[in-house]
Amino acid sequence: MKEQALFLDLLRAGLWGTPPDPSLYHAGTEWGFLLSQAQKQTVLGIVSDGIGALPETLRPSVPYLRPIQHHLVQLRRSHTRLNEVLRTLVPQLQAASIQPILLKGQGIARCYRYPEQRQCGDIDLYVGPADYAAACHILQQAGARTEDAHESLQHYHASYQGVVVELHRLAAYALDPALDTRIQRWTRHYLQEQKETCPVGTIGGTEVLLPPVSFDAVYLFYHFLKHFLAIGIGFRQICDWTRYLHVHASTLDRETLAQDIRYLRLTRFWKLFGCVAVDYLGLPEAEFPFYDARYRKQAARVVELIFRCGNFGKHYFSPASVRPTGYYAGKWYAFRQRITWYAQTFSLAPREVGRFVFYSLRHGFKVALFHQ
Repeated sequence: MKEQALFLDLLRAGLWGTPPDPSLYHAGTEWGFLLSQAQKQTVLGIVSDGIGALPETLRPSVPYLRPIQHHLVQLRRSHTRLNEVLRTLVPQLQAASIQPILLKGQGIARCYRYPEQRQCGDIDLYVGPADYAAACHILQQAGARTEDAHESLQHYHASYQGVVVELHRLAAYALDPALDTRIQRWTRHYLQEQKETCPVGTIGGTEVLLPPVSFDAVYLFYHFLKHFLAIGIGFRQICDWTRYLHVHASTLDRETLAQDIRYLRLTRFWKLFGCVAVDYLGLPEAEFPFYDARYRKQAARVVELIFRCGNFGKHYFSPASVRPTGYYAGKWYAFRQRITWYAQTFSLAPREVGRFVFYSLRHGFKVALFHQ
């Protein structure tokens, strides 16, 4: 589809600072579609850089540019707000001898050409099981809104100064027990046993620990892969990973990376999404560890699904407002939607997707069965 090719051209231009191909654009360019797609994929800040690199005569008209400018202002305000919360909260945790590790988010934004134009969300801090209860108490005492707080197996999250903060006792988990055992060993090795190797980053004037590069390269991938298999993802999640691999290409230990990918059983999907990063997002092939062109056909299918589903599946699944109100009716409705999505992804990696679907459905049935 021509419009999708234009979108990817602008996205690559924004990611790398390279000029778009002017021969693709003309007076009838469908800017409405391109900009709505950028919002759907939560990459409008990046795409706007690509638009800015076009000759003035090929750029969209003022009615299209004004919403972009407004969006960029909101993005910068959001980044400033998140950095202010980090500057307030992290020292309070450190004063209690808790050294949080910043996951994703503002740490990954540093890998972009213009960090403030990456769409940001919440703040994820890994504190580990030992410091988890104390960290939650500090967040509550600092003024977090406990009335709408939520706790899961993985983390506690609450709104603090208008920003959602997630305190992680687990960096990640899997419903597959065998895989989860490996994930917990892997994260414990990097984030607890090797914590002294974590680099220190300065974000918004605050020094905070960041995950080791060998960990983050795989962790970012596993995080978006899990969402992709469950409900879909947008291009922003893959852009995060792509920019991270680019920035750390010269320091990434490929031997260790290969061991970790095999250990977590991610090899097939790693190579598949590698084709997305290289062939569609423009990451130099030399900077992607273990590029395998045999996965190009499946990568095209993944890109098609990403265009359809948007950021975390919000444009593939029906909105929550149409879900039946009854508990079991709602569960059945969600089950049918999930099955249609699983059917779309199954052919990409039947064994891996099959295991994911089996344990996801088993978990869903257990939750419904024991509902009070």
